[in-house]
Amino acid sequence: MSELRYNTATRDWVIVAPERSKRPQGPRVDCPFCPGAEEHTPDESLRFSDPAGNWLVRSFPNGFPVMTPQAGDLWTHGDFPELCRPSAGRHEVVAESPRHDDSLARMEPAHLELVLRAWRDRSKALLEVSGVDHIIVFKNHGEKAGSSLSHPHSQIVGLPVMPVQVQVRLEEAVRSYSIWGRCLYCQMIDSERAAGKRIVAEVGQFTAFVPFAAFSPYSLWIFPRRHAGCFSLLSDEELPDLAALLGKVLGSLDRLLGDPAYNLVVRSISCHTAGSRYFHYYLAIVPRLGRVAGFELGTGMFINPHLPEEDARQLREA
Repeated sequence: MSELRYNTATRDWVIVAPERSKRPQGPRVDCPFCPGAEEHTPDESLRFSDPAGNWLVRSFPNGFPVMTPQAGDLWTHGDFPELCRPSAGRHEVVAESPRHDDSLARMEPAHLELVLRAWRDRSKALLEVSGVDHIIVFKNHGEKAGSSLSHPHSQIVGLPVMPVQVQVRLEEAVRSYSIWGRCLYCQMIDSERAAGKRIVAEVGQFTAFVPFAAFSPYSLWIFPRRHAGCFSLLSDEELPDLAALLGKVLGSLDRLLGDPAYNLVVRSISCHTAGSRYFHYYLAIVPRLGRVAGFELGTGMFINPHLPEEDARQLREA
Protein backbone atom coordinates (compact mmCIF):
# COMPACT_ATOMS: atom_id res chain seq x y z
CA MET A 1 0.00 0.00 0.00
CA SER A 2 1.41 3.40 -0.98
CA GLU A 3 1.40 6.49 1.22
CA LEU A 4 2.07 10.21 0.98
CA ARG A 5 5.06 11.49 2.93
CA TYR A 6 5.62 15.18 3.60
CA ASN A 7 9.03 16.77 3.13
CA THR A 8 9.01 19.50 5.76
CA ALA A 9 12.04 21.24 4.21
CA THR A 10 10.58 21.70 0.72
CA ARG A 11 6.78 21.50 1.33
CA ASP A 12 6.62 18.62 -1.18
CA TRP A 13 4.37 15.61 -0.82
CA VAL A 14 6.19 12.47 -2.01
CA ILE A 15 4.32 9.30 -2.99
CA VAL A 16 6.07 6.22 -1.64
CA ALA A 17 4.70 3.38 -3.77
CA PRO A 18 6.77 0.15 -3.72
CA GLU A 19 4.15 -1.69 -5.80
CA ARG A 20 4.93 0.57 -8.77
CA SER A 21 8.25 -1.25 -9.20
CA LYS A 22 6.26 -4.26 -10.46
CA ARG A 23 4.98 -2.41 -13.54
CA PRO A 24 5.79 -4.09 -16.88
CA GLN A 25 8.86 -2.66 -18.55
CA GLY A 26 9.94 -2.90 -22.17
CA PRO A 27 8.12 -4.54 -25.11
CA ARG A 28 5.42 -7.14 -24.44
CA VAL A 29 4.00 -9.86 -26.67
CA ASP A 30 0.55 -9.46 -25.14
CA CYS A 31 -0.86 -5.95 -24.78
CA PRO A 32 -3.45 -5.53 -22.01
CA PHE A 33 -4.89 -2.43 -23.71
CA CYS A 34 -5.65 -3.99 -27.10
CA PRO A 35 -9.18 -5.14 -28.09
CA GLY A 36 -9.84 -8.67 -26.87
CA ALA A 37 -7.80 -8.21 -23.69
CA GLU A 38 -10.40 -6.23 -21.76
CA GLU A 39 -10.44 -8.83 -18.97
CA HIS A 40 -6.98 -7.50 -17.98
CA THR A 41 -8.45 -4.03 -17.37
CA PRO A 42 -11.78 -4.55 -15.54
CA ASP A 43 -14.11 -2.05 -13.84
CA GLU A 44 -14.36 0.19 -16.88
CA SER A 45 -15.38 3.75 -15.99
CA LEU A 46 -15.96 5.15 -19.50
CA ARG A 47 -16.40 3.83 -23.03
CA PHE A 48 -16.98 5.55 -26.35
CA SER A 49 -17.93 3.12 -29.14
CA ASP A 50 -18.57 3.15 -32.87
CA PRO A 51 -22.05 2.31 -34.30
CA ALA A 52 -21.11 -1.38 -34.37
CA GLY A 53 -20.38 -1.39 -30.64
CA ASN A 54 -16.59 -1.58 -30.93
CA TRP A 55 -14.83 0.62 -28.41
CA LEU A 56 -12.89 3.65 -29.60
CA VAL A 57 -11.78 5.14 -26.27
CA ARG A 58 -12.15 3.61 -22.82
CA SER A 59 -10.94 4.28 -19.27
CA PHE A 60 -10.36 1.96 -16.33
CA PRO A 61 -8.42 1.79 -13.03
CA ASN A 62 -4.63 1.60 -13.33
CA GLY A 63 -3.39 -1.85 -12.36
CA PHE A 64 -0.39 -0.30 -10.58
CA PRO A 65 -1.91 2.84 -9.05
CA VAL A 66 -0.13 5.59 -7.19
CA MET A 67 -3.46 6.48 -5.53
CA THR A 68 -6.08 4.02 -4.28
CA PRO A 69 -9.59 4.41 -2.83
CA GLN A 70 -9.41 4.30 0.97
CA ALA A 71 -11.84 4.78 3.82
CA GLY A 72 -11.27 6.01 7.35
CA ASP A 73 -8.88 8.69 8.55
CA LEU A 74 -7.34 10.45 5.54
CA TRP A 75 -5.61 13.25 7.43
CA THR A 76 -1.94 13.68 8.21
CA HIS A 77 -0.50 11.75 11.13
CA GLY A 78 2.93 11.13 12.66
CA ASP A 79 5.47 13.14 14.61
CA PHE A 80 7.85 15.70 13.14
CA PRO A 81 9.46 15.17 10.73
CA GLU A 82 7.72 11.88 9.88
CA LEU A 83 4.42 13.30 8.64
CA CYS A 84 2.42 11.08 6.31
CA ARG A 85 -1.09 10.29 5.19
CA PRO A 86 -2.78 7.50 3.21
CA SER A 87 -2.53 7.78 -0.57
CA ALA A 88 -6.29 8.04 -0.92
CA GLY A 89 -7.51 8.98 -4.37
CA ARG A 90 -7.96 7.55 -7.84
CA HIS A 91 -5.66 6.55 -10.69
CA GLU A 92 -7.15 5.72 -14.10
CA VAL A 93 -5.85 4.87 -17.55
CA VAL A 94 -7.42 6.17 -20.75
CA ALA A 95 -6.83 3.80 -23.69
CA GLU A 96 -6.91 6.35 -26.50
CA SER A 97 -7.43 4.00 -29.43
CA PRO A 98 -8.02 0.31 -30.17
CA ARG A 99 -5.09 0.48 -32.61
CA HIS A 100 -1.82 -0.50 -30.96
CA ASP A 101 0.22 1.62 -33.41
CA ASP A 102 -1.95 4.74 -33.24
CA SER A 103 -0.82 8.11 -31.87
CA LEU A 104 -2.41 11.44 -31.01
CA ALA A 105 -0.25 13.09 -33.69
CA ARG A 106 -1.81 10.97 -36.45
CA MET A 107 -5.40 10.54 -35.25
CA GLU A 108 -8.41 11.86 -37.08
CA PRO A 109 -9.65 15.05 -35.36
CA ALA A 110 -12.98 13.38 -34.50
CA HIS A 111 -11.17 10.60 -32.63
CA LEU A 112 -8.85 13.02 -30.86
CA GLU A 113 -11.97 14.88 -29.76
CA LEU A 114 -13.17 11.68 -28.05
CA VAL A 115 -9.86 11.45 -26.17
CA LEU A 116 -10.23 15.03 -24.93
CA ARG A 117 -13.85 14.33 -24.00
CA ALA A 118 -12.71 11.32 -21.96
CA TRP A 119 -10.10 13.43 -20.15
CA ARG A 120 -12.70 16.08 -19.38
CA ASP A 121 -15.50 13.75 -18.35
CA ARG A 122 -13.35 11.62 -16.07
CA SER A 123 -11.71 14.70 -14.57
CA LYS A 124 -15.14 16.09 -13.78
CA ALA A 125 -16.27 12.79 -12.24
CA LEU A 126 -13.14 12.36 -10.11
CA LEU A 127 -13.40 15.90 -8.77
CA GLU A 128 -16.66 14.82 -7.12
CA VAL A 129 -15.01 11.90 -5.30
CA SER A 130 -14.73 12.51 -1.57
CA GLY A 131 -11.16 13.30 -0.54
CA VAL A 132 -9.92 14.22 -4.04
CA ASP A 133 -8.50 17.76 -4.02
CA HIS A 134 -6.54 17.94 -7.27
CA ILE A 135 -6.68 16.27 -10.70
CA ILE A 136 -3.78 15.77 -13.07
CA VAL A 137 -4.18 14.49 -16.63
CA PHE A 138 -0.93 13.45 -18.28
CA LYS A 139 0.48 11.42 -21.15
CA ASN A 140 3.92 9.84 -21.45
CA HIS A 141 4.64 9.18 -25.12
CA GLY A 142 7.71 7.05 -25.73
CA GLU A 143 10.15 5.26 -23.48
CA LYS A 144 12.27 8.39 -22.88
CA ALA A 145 9.15 10.11 -21.56
CA GLY A 146 8.48 7.32 -19.05
CA SER A 147 5.94 5.20 -20.91
CA SER A 148 6.03 1.52 -19.89
CA LEU A 149 3.53 0.37 -22.58
CA SER A 150 3.58 1.42 -26.23
CA HIS A 151 -0.20 1.22 -26.75
CA PRO A 152 -1.48 4.84 -26.95
CA HIS A 153 -2.78 5.77 -23.53
CA SER A 154 -2.87 8.57 -21.00
CA GLN A 155 -3.52 8.72 -17.28
CA ILE A 156 -5.68 10.65 -14.81
CA VAL A 157 -4.83 10.86 -11.12
CA GLY A 158 -7.04 12.28 -8.39
CA LEU A 159 -4.88 13.48 -5.47
CA PRO A 160 -5.94 14.27 -1.89
CA VAL A 161 -3.49 17.20 -1.80
CA MET A 162 -2.52 20.07 -4.09
CA PRO A 163 1.13 19.61 -5.19
CA VAL A 164 3.48 22.40 -4.08
CA GLN A 165 4.35 23.17 -7.72
CA VAL A 166 0.69 23.93 -8.39
CA GLN A 167 0.41 25.92 -5.15
CA VAL A 168 3.35 28.11 -6.18
CA ARG A 169 1.83 28.80 -9.60
CA LEU A 170 -1.53 29.59 -8.08
CA GLU A 171 0.06 31.93 -5.51
CA GLU A 172 1.88 33.77 -8.29
CA ALA A 173 -1.36 34.06 -10.27
CA VAL A 174 -3.12 35.53 -7.23
CA ARG A 175 -0.23 37.95 -6.60
CA SER A 176 -0.27 39.11 -10.24
CA TYR A 177 -4.04 39.58 -10.16
CA SER A 178 -3.73 41.77 -7.07
CA ILE A 179 -1.29 44.02 -8.97
CA TRP A 180 -2.81 44.14 -12.45
CA GLY A 181 -6.44 43.32 -11.72
CA ARG A 182 -6.43 40.72 -14.47
CA CYS A 183 -5.57 37.05 -15.01
CA LEU A 184 -1.81 36.58 -15.47
CA TYR A 185 -2.37 34.02 -18.22
CA CYS A 186 -4.93 36.10 -20.11
CA GLN A 187 -2.34 38.89 -20.20
CA MET A 188 0.30 36.45 -21.43
CA ILE A 189 -1.93 35.16 -24.22
CA ASP A 190 -2.73 38.69 -25.42
CA SER A 191 0.95 39.66 -25.37
CA GLU A 192 2.04 36.56 -27.29
CA ARG A 193 -0.68 37.07 -29.90
CA ALA A 194 0.30 40.72 -30.32
CA ALA A 195 4.00 39.83 -30.73
CA GLY A 196 3.27 36.83 -32.96
CA LYS A 197 6.86 35.55 -33.10
CA ARG A 198 6.34 32.64 -30.69
CA ILE A 199 2.86 31.67 -31.88
CA VAL A 200 2.80 28.16 -33.37
CA ALA A 201 -0.86 27.89 -34.41
CA GLU A 202 -4.41 28.97 -33.55
CA VAL A 203 -7.74 27.26 -34.05
CA GLY A 204 -10.97 28.90 -32.96
CA GLN A 205 -10.55 30.20 -29.41
CA PHE A 206 -7.35 28.24 -28.68
CA THR A 207 -3.76 29.44 -29.08
CA ALA A 208 -0.53 27.41 -29.07
CA PHE A 209 2.81 29.11 -28.49
CA VAL A 210 6.35 28.47 -27.31
CA PRO A 211 6.82 30.33 -24.00
CA PHE A 212 9.27 33.25 -23.94
CA ALA A 213 11.33 31.42 -21.29
CA ALA A 214 10.66 27.85 -22.42
CA PHE A 215 12.39 25.29 -20.20
CA SER A 216 13.50 23.06 -23.08
CA PRO A 217 13.57 22.81 -26.90
CA TYR A 218 10.22 22.83 -28.75
CA SER A 219 8.14 22.83 -25.57
CA LEU A 220 4.84 24.63 -26.01
CA TRP A 221 1.61 25.60 -24.29
CA ILE A 222 -1.98 25.47 -25.56
CA PHE A 223 -4.39 27.91 -23.94
CA PRO A 224 -8.10 28.59 -24.28
CA ARG A 225 -8.60 32.31 -24.73
CA ARG A 226 -11.80 32.03 -22.70
CA HIS A 227 -10.77 32.29 -19.08
CA ALA A 228 -11.32 29.07 -17.11
CA GLY A 229 -9.28 27.75 -14.21
CA CYS A 230 -10.48 24.15 -14.43
CA PHE A 231 -10.10 21.81 -17.43
CA SER A 232 -13.44 20.19 -16.63
CA LEU A 233 -15.08 23.48 -17.76
CA LEU A 234 -14.07 22.73 -21.36
CA SER A 235 -17.37 22.97 -23.26
CA ASP A 236 -18.73 20.63 -25.94
CA GLU A 237 -18.56 23.53 -28.41
CA GLU A 238 -14.85 24.02 -27.68
CA LEU A 239 -13.86 20.36 -28.01
CA PRO A 240 -13.50 20.30 -31.85
CA ASP A 241 -11.23 23.37 -31.88
CA LEU A 242 -8.97 22.06 -29.12
CA ALA A 243 -8.78 18.65 -30.82
CA ALA A 244 -7.86 20.29 -34.14
CA LEU A 245 -5.16 22.45 -32.56
CA LEU A 246 -3.69 19.64 -30.45
CA GLY A 247 -3.52 17.40 -33.52
CA LYS A 248 -1.94 20.22 -35.51
CA VAL A 249 0.90 20.93 -33.05
CA LEU A 250 1.59 17.26 -32.30
CA GLY A 251 1.66 16.65 -36.06
CA SER A 252 4.22 19.44 -36.43
CA LEU A 253 6.40 17.89 -33.72
CA ASP A 254 6.03 14.49 -35.39
CA ARG A 255 7.08 15.78 -38.81
CA LEU A 256 9.85 18.04 -37.53
CA LEU A 257 11.42 15.70 -34.97
CA GLY A 258 10.39 12.22 -36.17
CA ASP A 259 7.89 11.02 -33.57
CA PRO A 260 9.75 12.32 -30.51
CA ALA A 261 9.10 11.13 -26.98
CA TYR A 262 7.14 13.77 -25.10
CA ASN A 263 5.20 14.47 -21.95
CA LEU A 264 1.81 16.16 -22.12
CA VAL A 265 0.28 17.59 -18.95
CA VAL A 266 -3.02 19.36 -18.41
CA ARG A 267 -2.26 22.18 -15.96
CA SER A 268 -5.47 22.84 -14.08
CA ILE A 269 -6.91 23.42 -10.64
CA SER A 270 -10.18 22.21 -9.18
CA CYS A 271 -13.34 24.21 -9.82
CA HIS A 272 -13.89 23.94 -6.06
CA THR A 273 -10.63 25.75 -5.27
CA ALA A 274 -11.07 29.30 -4.05
CA GLY A 275 -8.33 30.56 -6.40
CA SER A 276 -9.86 29.18 -9.60
CA ARG A 277 -10.79 32.68 -10.76
CA TYR A 278 -7.08 33.57 -10.88
CA PHE A 279 -5.73 30.45 -12.59
CA HIS A 280 -6.11 29.54 -16.27
CA TYR A 281 -5.90 25.92 -17.41
CA TYR A 282 -3.63 24.96 -20.28
CA LEU A 283 -1.95 21.97 -21.94
CA ALA A 284 1.85 21.78 -21.71
CA ILE A 285 3.76 19.63 -24.22
CA VAL A 286 7.43 18.91 -23.55
CA PRO A 287 9.46 16.86 -26.07
CA ARG A 288 12.10 14.80 -24.27
CA LEU A 289 15.13 15.68 -26.35
CA GLY A 290 17.66 16.21 -23.57
CA ARG A 291 18.28 15.17 -19.98
CA VAL A 292 17.94 16.91 -16.66
CA ALA A 293 21.38 16.87 -15.02
CA GLY A 294 23.13 18.11 -11.89
CA PHE A 295 22.82 21.83 -12.59
CA GLU A 296 19.05 21.63 -13.03
CA LEU A 297 18.61 19.41 -9.98
CA GLY A 298 20.88 21.61 -7.86
CA THR A 299 19.40 24.97 -8.83
CA GLY A 300 15.89 24.38 -10.13
CA MET A 301 16.98 26.38 -13.20
CA PHE A 302 16.74 24.93 -16.71
CA ILE A 303 19.16 25.41 -19.59
CA ASN A 304 17.47 25.63 -22.99
CA PRO A 305 19.99 25.35 -25.85
CA HIS A 306 17.34 26.53 -28.35
CA LEU A 307 15.95 29.97 -29.08
CA PRO A 308 12.17 29.79 -28.41
CA GLU A 309 11.36 32.12 -31.33
CA GLU A 310 13.27 29.84 -33.73
CA ASP A 311 11.54 26.74 -32.35
CA ALA A 312 8.16 28.40 -32.91
CA ARG A 313 9.08 29.29 -36.49
CA GLN A 314 10.14 25.74 -37.28
CA LEU A 315 6.95 24.33 -35.76
CA ARG A 316 4.81 26.77 -37.76
CA GLU A 317 6.54 25.77 -40.98
CA ALA A 318 6.21 22.05 -40.18
